[in-house]
Amino acid sequence: DVATDDTWAPPFTLPFEFCFYGNEFSTIQVGSNGMVAFGTNYCQNGGCAPWGIGAGVQFPSPTYDDRLRNVIMGVYQDVYPGTNSPNGSINYQVLGTYPCRALVVNFKDLNQFSCLAATGPQTSQIVIYEISNIIEVYVQRRVPCTTHNGGRGAIGLINSTGTEATIPPGRNVG
Repeated sequence: DVATDDTWAPPFTLPFEFCFYGNEFSTIQVGSNGMVAFGTNYCQNGGCAPWGIGAGVQFPSPTYDDRLRNVIMGVYQDVYPGTNSPNGSINYQVLGTYPCRALVVNFKDLNQFSCLAATGPQTSQIVIYEISNIIEVYVQRRVPCTTHNGGRGAIGLINSTGTEATIPPGRNVG
């Protein structure tokens, strides 16, 4: 469970290797702002997960925050977990048995920073699958908080240098 604003959970060792942009990973970290990072290069102290999405940001972007590398964004936005989202939670687990395991990461009923309950809770999910390396992102509810970060958010993938990204149409931050 990740309950601190703008942070990464401690590293989690997957029971399977996952290939992401041509590199094999067995460790992930879950970020409280709607992302999963491969590897263990991310701090776990509050305030160290990226949250500011300035005007004009587009992915890929090698100059954007280097803490957003080897990342699945689904939905990357500045949410406010913990007591600021009284019914919210961020959790993850591995389901299934070899060779059909999946990591499931849930971002459930999270209010956004600044707007809190005014825009209502946000809910999304990231699923990665063993062997096939399939990535799925599900968004149940995402309403932009236009008074913070201009309501910007993104769904997609970013490689280790920020030079490559896979973003669905209409889901880049703009």
